[in-house]
Amino acid sequence: MTKLKDLASLVNFLSGGQQQSVAVGRAVYWSVKTLIFDEPTNNLGVWEQAKAINLIRTIRDTQPEVLIITISHNLQHMFSIVDRIMVLRHGEKLG
Repeated sequence: MTKLKDLASLVNFLSGGQQQSVAVGRAVYWSVKTLIFDEPTNNLGVWEQAKAINLIRTIRDTQPEVLIITISHNLQHMFSIVDRIMVLRHGEKLG
């Protein structure tokens, strides 16, 4: 588990998962209506992947007015967080 040692740390010195959490927190703070996650668990460790998935679930469950679009190759993660799935290949809808 990675914890912040200093709350005044610059974002570019945080881990990938922590940077992603800061970006999502900023978006939620500014009351965005749409969040787009492009490979939200890519290049994250197992612990950070779980945190990213839980963060998306929390937003989905607590802020139903926010549309969440998630682009991912990891179907296991997608099945755990989405209501609908669209499969694309070379820009064409397959299912």
